[in-house]
Amino acid sequence: ELWQGVRENQESIYVHTGNTDRIVKIYRFLLNDRPELFWCTGEVHIYAYDTYSEVQPVYTYSEEEKLEKQAEIDAAVTQCLSGIYTDASEYDRVKYIFEYLVNSIDYDMEAPDNQNIYSALVLKRSVCAGYSRAAQYLLSKLGVECIYVTGEVPEQGAHAWNIVKCNEKYYYMDVTFADPVFLEAESGKEIPPSTIQYGYLCCTDAEILKNHTLDTDVSYPACTSMDLNYYMLNDMYYETYDSYTVLQKMNQCVYEGAESFTCKFAGDEVYNQAHDDMIQNLIPQAAQNLVNYYGLSSVWYTYQEDPVLDVITVYWQYEE
Repeated sequence: ELWQGVRENQESIYVHTGNTDRIVKIYRFLLNDRPELFWCTGEVHIYAYDTYSEVQPVYTYSEEEKLEKQAEIDAAVTQCLSGIYTDASEYDRVKYIFEYLVNSIDYDMEAPDNQNIYSALVLKRSVCAGYSRAAQYLLSKLGVECIYVTGEVPEQGAHAWNIVKCNEKYYYMDVTFADPVFLEAESGKEIPPSTIQYGYLCCTDAEILKNHTLDTDVSYPACTSMDLNYYMLNDMYYETYDSYTVLQKMNQCVYEGAESFTCKFAGDEVYNQAHDDMIQNLIPQAAQNLVNYYGLSSVWYTYQEDPVLDVITVYWQYEE
């Protein structure tokens, strides 16, 4: 009854229950499962009686305005999906949408409509709700199950992200945390705009729950598989720390002209073992190798430490 009513922009929706708590809960679940309802703010007024209630949702747009904005959304979706092959695997579809949203949206807490897909897909400025609903909306178009997840992040408060189903397994995905604009805002450090934090693509409970807390009124699928971890798939994953091996791989990136080098360690213990040696010894050695190999006048580098995901990334900048 609620679904039918909000689709039609009904000012008053009559539902067959006088339980207002149930109405509020179901309405929230409805909006979490239906990212296409971009004209619903989530606010609702309820007048309850013994056997029924009158529900008055708050809409941001009239029916005419909704249709105009839907046309803009449809055009944005068409443009987005034109860049992916029709026979792409489930993982490639998930990765494509992940990268598309990171590369096309700027994190902006002042963005209008920032709780819905219009902000992300059309305005290209949003916050976590817009990122996550846009991921859910686009992946549904590609036939991939995607769940809108809510919870909290320490020192930031309420947050939204996703769970995706890929190859019959479930994985967490946080597009917001992967965006360099968000990373800069949170860390205060300058991060190259081409950066994508792939640690938040297809990750596990053990990884994401280090800095995310799930809301407890929903039972989410377990996410336990590491088989689609980006760093494992791209030879950037280290079960143990060997300085020689890491330096050789870092030098290889330098010789190939890569702008960055990333390594993910199997856990906190290995990360802590590697951290000081990489920062104090390996990265300066690789920078000097960069100078020598290309005959450069100077080299700058910055590095990003992520003790939550056990990842270290170094970015190279140089002048000939």
